[in-house]
Amino acid sequence: MKRAAPEQLLAATAQKWPRRNPDEDRAKIADGDGRVYLNCPFQEKDEAKRLGARWEPSRRQWYVEKGLELSAFSRWLPKGSNFAGVMVSATTKADQPPAGTSAHTVSKPKLTLRIQERYLAAIEAGHKTVEGRVFQGSVRSLAPGDLISLSSGSRSVTVQVAEVIRFRSFSELLEVCGLQSCLPGCPSLDEGVRIYHSFPNYEQLAATNGVVAFKISMARGPVPRAGG
Repeated sequence: MKRAAPEQLLAATAQKWPRRNPDEDRAKIADGDGRVYLNCPFQEKDEAKRLGARWEPSRRQWYVEKGLELSAFSRWLPKGSNFAGVMVSATTKADQPPAGTSAHTVSKPKLTLRIQERYLAAIEAGHKTVEGRVFQGSVRSLAPGDLISLSSGSRSVTVQVAEVIRFRSFSELLEVCGLQSCLPGCPSLDEGVRIYHSFPNYEQLAATNGVVAFKISMARGPVPRAGG
């Protein structure tokens, strides 16, 4: 498939990432959730993400979550807003041991999901940090801080969910989260979409239900066996 030129891609994504109205953003800058929303152009999204910004699909806008110093994001803050010296708690749910446990022992996995061996190995090696799924069934209940057991054959690893982000398609998921973070070694975005759609009914289910990305990391401390 012939890839569009960069200027064509920017034009095509203008509708997906519309230019924000600064006055509107100032009015919505604090929605009671502690977030600060950014006026980040599409071509600068990778830098914003590297600094720690996150994506809000319902508003189609990047934002700064709790625990980040805003000075690093000054170029994208709404004009006329004064956030000097603002910094909120750096502790998130994913940083804390689940209720009723210590820092040395974590709770049982909430869910067990099957995964291909190559991606299981990539998670263990630290190369795969995002797991993408169709937003359906039991995965709908997963939240930051939850544990997931990812299994392939007789092997499994337990990971902790750090962030949950919903998207309308696997293409959008890969663009925002990064192809190599989701599918290490995949040569192109088109091939990445093809891989997801190759799973039974995934293409149809994604179109109907949307998809979800789980930012994951290896669970800290020993994990009790299910039922043990």
